[in-house]
Amino acid sequence: MKNYHEFTVGKTEYKARLSAGACVALEKQYGTSPINMFAVSLAKEEMPSLGFMLDVLHGALQKYHNRISLEKVYDIYDDMIDEGMLITDLFNIIMKVMMASGYFKETQTSEEAQSEQSEQGK
Repeated sequence: MKNYHEFTVGKTEYKARLSAGACVALEKQYGTSPINMFAVSLAKEEMPSLGFMLDVLHGALQKYHNRISLEKVYDIYDDMIDEGMLITDLFNIIMKVMMASGYFKETQTSEEAQSEQSEQGK
């Protein structure tokens, strides 16, 4: 089983997984766990902010693409849009990264993930 999610933009293949360090950095930056940020957005039936998703992607790329800058992540997203992808495609990539990072199982629904997260917070 792969412990990362692969995706391709242009001719470049990327491997992404949130390491423990990247998760802690995101928690410090946002004041809560990345999964909580997603759960809040999904509960409101809203898409997480582009900035948040790009910060998650930036952190997730660090393990296999060391020292990739946030500006480069912005360029990757711009390339995705230029290729005809949508923000929802980025959301799907981020969800697969979260699965590869151990936040939830592939077969879980978003409601199951929210329920599991709220039980862990008790």
